[in-house]
Amino acid sequence: YDSINRRRLFQVMRKLRIPGKLRRLVEMTVRKTANKVIIDGSTSEEFAVKKGLRQGDPLSTVLFNLVQETILRESGINTKGLLYGNRHQCLAYADDVVLMARSKGEVIRTFKLLESKAREYGLRINESKTKYIVMKDMNTGLSTNLVINYTDNRTYIGESATGRIFRDNINK
Repeated sequence: YDSINRRRLFQVMRKLRIPGKLRRLVEMTVRKTANKVIIDGSTSEEFAVKKGLRQGDPLSTVLFNLVQETILRESGINTKGLLYGNRHQCLAYADDVVLMARSKGEVIRTFKLLESKAREYGLRINESKTKYIVMKDMNTGLSTNLVINYTDNRTYIGESATGRIFRDNINK
């Protein structure tokens, strides 16, 4: 949140055809922000904040997710459903990211693609909060300096990402 490029955020909002009046309201709340810091009981002078979004502001999550969605689309990473014909797939909400691919090598390539695109928007992918699932070819023996956490647990933001969730919801 704190490093997002505001100029790019406003471009994303225009690109997504968010109505002008709503864009202007958002820009008014985001564009000129200032902070003060209290150290040992003394309050600092006000200083301008030129990038990022306010922590704790409900609007910040929505704006962040608009940028994140744009990054995923521009990266060409599938976010819409089953892996089948796709080489890689991604689930993302805020800084929780799950990458799915057919091999560990493909996961690494997907991560690097995502990371490169995120940098254009002033963002970094949090490796410690990124999980990956290899759908086949788990023992590739591929080594890299990239540290992404493998998981057997197919749970994402508290929900199961297996066929069971589909069956459970169909039978309701």
